[in-house]
Amino acid sequence: MKKLTTPLLVLVLTLVAAVPVYADKPVKESNDWSEDFFVTDCGNYVINDRVLHHERWIDFFDKDGNWIRETGYSEGLDHVYNTSDNTHFAEGPYHEEWIITPGPDPDHLEFDFHGVDWNIQLPGHGTVYHESGQENQLCEWSGSPPPGDCITFKRVGLSKADFATLCKVLQ
Repeated sequence: MKKLTTPLLVLVLTLVAAVPVYADKPVKESNDWSEDFFVTDCGNYVINDRVLHHERWIDFFDKDGNWIRETGYSEGLDHVYNTSDNTHFAEGPYHEEWIITPGPDPDHLEFDFHGVDWNIQLPGHGTVYHESGQENQLCEWSGSPPPGDCITFKRVGLSKADFATLCKVLQ
């Protein structure tokens, strides 16, 4: 019995010591926003995307109060439309998760995104605009959003952009 007691006691003390009791509490936040983005030029008109977006995230800090990572989730609706006649539109939901960590130096952050970034499908034509999978980026960071220039160093998943069909259907 004594042989088991010491290792179990060491294990329990190790597990208790490993609990991040010295770290600052995580900070939970959320945000809702909408914005219009350019998608493609169809010649006689332009297609934009009106994004309706909800995001929530948690920032984690070390015992000294320094930020060490952020995890988050976003979801929303892409509403792509003809800017000359907004009665011609298509919609599709999206969702993604992310982890942001410090980069190799204080001027950079590493972003890891995965999920469905675009998902526009049209009756009779199927998927015309879709991006899903995982993307890892290294972005310049000045200390406040948005990040600066980003370099994608990994991208895996599905991508499809049939803008000719999208222009034809939404004209």
